[in-house]
Amino acid sequence: ENPDAYVLYLKARGYESNPDRLFEDFSVAERLYGEAIQHDPAFALAHARLSATIARIYHWFDSTDDRKARMRAEAEQALQLRPDLGEGHLALGLCYYWTEANYEKALEEFGLAAAALPNDSDIGYFTAAIRRRQGKWNENLELLKKAQSIDPGNANVAEEIAYTYSFL
Repeated sequence: ENPDAYVLYLKARGYESNPDRLFEDFSVAERLYGEAIQHDPAFALAHARLSATIARIYHWFDSTDDRKARMRAEAEQALQLRPDLGEGHLALGLCYYWTEANYEKALEEFGLAAAALPNDSDIGYFTAAIRRRQGKWNENLELLKKAQSIDPGNANVAEEIAYTYSFL
């Protein structure tokens, strides 16, 4: 509803989606999503993307209880505002995956996200990661290839395919 919030969201999304996985990029995205929410507290998509960004920071750089709580709160806020929001289900799935290792609940949330966002390669990417952890290598590779067909320029997916072949 707020154009200033949307511009901040778009800037944050650019930093969040960089293939470099730099802490600095995720930190800038976290700040920009927070500013977008200040402009429009009902911006469910910004809450969901903030949660996903915090999840990445938590998983790769800073697994503190504060980040864990904020990640969960933002995902839940997104889904409270818009229960059908695919990005909200993806964010909640990341909470289950990276903070609780609750793969079944994570896969359930990723399934809801996939129904809402059939062309989102991140969903297949994270689902594939869980399948690899579960020892389901063929399904892992199949999901990664599907994610790559959706987003052929996604360097993270290509990297995971290479890792999977290396592991196999």
